Amino acid sequence: MAYPTTSVPMSQTLRIAFADDDPVQGDLLTAWLRHLGFQPLSFSTGDALVGWAEREAAAADAILLDAEMPGRDGVECCRALRTLPAFEEVPIAFVTGTTCPALHSRARDAGARSVIAKDEAMLPRVASWLAEALAGRG
Repeated sequence: MAYPTTSVPMSQTLRIAFADDDPVQGDLLTAWLRHLGFQPLSFSTGDALVGWAEREAAAADAILLDAEMPGRDGVECCRALRTLPAFEEVPIAFVTGTTCPALHSRARDAGARSVIAKDEAMLPRVASWLAEALAGRG
């Protein structure tokens, strides 16, 4: 199956940080983001991502979060990122297998722009979301 690619100009490599405790999902997102021309920054927990963000001088260009992770979950991670000046406006989306309808409102309340389901159409939806969220950058 052929998947669409992003229309984001890659004059510079844009960094996409993501946290997912499932190593298979992490490997899949890493490979997909590289395929799209991004520099993936993979973290196995929300705590690790927030720790990196607290030490990082420059924000990632976009962030993808799993909703359910041990320790700091996606909502808590999103809230923590939004308190950091460099990450206040960074586009954040949840990429999750959670089907809880309340997650959408909790994610938006925490500062996320979108919730993307982990299903057979996940990768094209991630590409489309990144193209929209990063339009005009790169």
